[in-house]
Amino acid sequence: MGQTACAPMEPQEAWQRFEQDSAWNLKWAGHLLRRIGFGPTWPELQKALAQGPQKTIDGLFQVSAEAEAFAGQMDQWEASAATLPQIRAWWLRRMLETPQPLVEKMTLFWHSQLALGNVRNVSPALLREYLRTIRRYCLGRLDSLFRAVVLQPAMLLSHGAEANRKARPNEHFARVLLEQFSVGPGGFTEKDVQETARSLTGYFVLREEVRFIDREYDSGPKTLFGRSGPFGAEELFDLLARHPATAKSIARKLYRFFISEAEEPGDALLEPLASRLIQGQTIGQVVETMVRSKWFFSLAAYRRRVKCPVEWALGVLRPMEVLVPTEPLGHALAELGQALGEPPTPAGWPDGVHWISPALLLLRGKWSQQFWASDSPFGQKLDPAGLAARHAAKTPSAQVEFLLNLYLQRDLPPEVQNKLVSQVQWASHQTNSNALRQVCQTLALLPAFQLA
Repeated sequence: MGQTACAPMEPQEAWQRFEQDSAWNLKWAGHLLRRIGFGPTWPELQKALAQGPQKTIDGLFQVSAEAEAFAGQMDQWEASAATLPQIRAWWLRRMLETPQPLVEKMTLFWHSQLALGNVRNVSPALLREYLRTIRRYCLGRLDSLFRAVVLQPAMLLSHGAEANRKARPNEHFARVLLEQFSVGPGGFTEKDVQETARSLTGYFVLREEVRFIDREYDSGPKTLFGRSGPFGAEELFDLLARHPATAKSIARKLYRFFISEAEEPGDALLEPLASRLIQGQTIGQVVETMVRSKWFFSLAAYRRRVKCPVEWALGVLRPMEVLVPTEPLGHALAELGQALGEPPTPAGWPDGVHWISPALLLLRGKWSQQFWASDSPFGQKLDPAGLAARHAAKTPSAQVEFLLNLYLQRDLPPEVQNKLVSQVQWASHQTNSNALRQVCQTLALLPAFQLA
């Protein structure tokens, strides 16, 4: 806990389990819950603080009866979504209310990593099924995830791969599969592209269903990554999932998502994670190794990621413990640069400092005002003074301290904290509720709050 951001640690030690319960505090509980979910509530922070890191992680990875019932109910309600804005709205509601936040976090991750192409070719029903499939397989084995998602009708249609004929293999989609979804740039040859395209022949989208037409399948021998055989899609996904370049590429992406975007990890640090994928461990097991580790609970990982718009906006709204209108929230996120359901390219959304360009920070300022305006669809639901009072913070100073603990686990320089307390005390001509709204608006725009 006390090490610097770049303190040396051997890779095998880095991924050993963190056991320092004595160092566990609100700061590290917030760090864990931000990375696994979308902005913790006060009861969640207090529960994590009482349980300690490893027991908290146990709960985050378990599928409870409550989580299964919630997912079933949401699936039923979501089936009524007939437009892209409605699909976004239901997904955002899941993120706000789910008892299993890791599943939604990983659905968001794979929605960017296994991104659709031109979604104008995809109906809302197919988009719903694509997202539902990711949700179902997001923590499972990599080969199973590839098999289930790559051959989704939405995926094939959006990438112009709805007709994979023997006489005309789709090399464009094969290149996307290799470069963006699996082995990564530089990990394949043009021959690999051709053989991958041949392996996917026979698959067609007909009446919004994927069908395999045997006469259109190229059953001839193929050579991929030094191995030869009459490979089809099943064998192709197995080869890709076990390829060292795929494992390294996925491990690097998971590292950036759960650990740090600030520095590129060395091969030695990624190797223990990549080897687990090659051996057939599930994605969930690899993520669990990461978030239970000494490296995760170190300054090498603390606030070393920039929040994407979804993480930023839900980090503002979810701690208030109320359900806000999610269709307008979907529109807000689209303006902030993250239109759910519509990744900008097959490479998904960019990450890191892209999200804190001057133009995008100005938009965060605009939406922070909108969220907290008392007459907005969001502000009408949000009541920071009432929330603070429910959690035993009665005076203005105590309420500011509560909000600092809630949003930033009070990990701020004393002068910033004092300024915010003074801001509420000075605003005696306003209602305390309006003054606290201004504090929340200020907190949402602090540099520390942009970081996960």
